[in-house]
This record gives sequence, structure tokens and C-alpha cells, in this order.
Amino acid sequence: MKEPQWEVSFISEIKGFGKFPSGRNIGPCVIIKYPHEVVDASYQAMMMTTSKEGEQFIWCAHEKSRLEDDRKIKGRVIVSGFTKSEKLSWMNRRIMILESEFDLASQQLRTTAYE
Repeated sequence: MKEPQWEVSFISEIKGFGKFPSGRNIGPCVIIKYPHEVVDASYQAMMMTTSKEGEQFIWCAHEKSRLEDDRKIKGRVIVSGFTKSEKLSWMNRRIMILESEFDLASQQLRTTAYE
């Protein structure tokens, strides 16, 4: 039996903290929801910083989450990526872990990243 699968495009705003830049993400995502309420998602996207230089960071991620009783999808996302920007070159060898929470009712996504 094939599990329900969706391909969605997204745009999201990032509020940077410390040396991590603020910016805008854009890209596709493939989502699979399993019968036991576990959600698998794969992303391939680009972040464009809001700085005047408008640097780009290309990233890929994989998410494992679950649908909670409060109708929120909560889980973890592992992210890595690359850039040709000298200013952002420190990000090239980073692996980030994100805590993710998506509210189905409001369609709002909130993540917190850890290096």
C-alpha cells in the first residue's frame, strides 16, 4: 500500500540570530504521512539573505516528525548546505538540527536551529 505523499512548494522567512543571517527560503518539499502518524519530509531549497549583498545558501534537509493530539506536527530536521559567499563560508561545514512545529489550523511553521 502506497502512503499518502504530497509535493509542496514553500516560501518562509528566517529571523537570524547571532551570526546566522536573516533571509527568505524558497523551494520544494516532498512529504509522506504514515498510518502511525509519523511524517517524513525531504527539502531542497535556497535561502537568500536580506543583507544588501543578498547572499545565497543552498540547503537540503530531512525531517522526521509526528502528528500530535493538538493537531500540530512536531519533530526534528537535519540540515546541511553550501554557499559561494565568502561572508557565509562558515556555514559550508555546518550540520544543523532544527526543532520544528507546524500548526495545521493556522498553517504557521516555527523552527529553532541548533549547530
